Amino acid sequence: MTKQALIEAIAAKTHHAEGLVSEIIEAFKSEVMQQVSSGNQITIRRFGTFKSVTRKAKVLRKIQSKEIVEIPERTIVKFVPSKEFKVEGSRSFQASDDY
Repeated sequence: MTKQALIEAIAAKTHHAEGLVSEIIEAFKSEVMQQVSSGNQITIRRFGTFKSVTRKAKVLRKIQSKEIVEIPERTIVKFVPSKEFKVEGSRSFQASDDY
């Protein structure tokens, strides 16, 4: 689903203008990015948690050239779905299996 498709779906369900829904989604995205980059985590009950995680540095070897490559420590954004989100997601996947 694209961002525009998400905006259209939410606008249809809430009977609000697509412009307003787009502004709300942008504000949400901006606030999440700002809080997570500041080291805070955002938890939305029954949905999940956005948080920053530091991945430690590591050394890898390229298979073909045997060259050693060092990957520095870096911070990434991680989304951890809640238990309810996982259960609902697995139910909808099971319901749509046509095997």
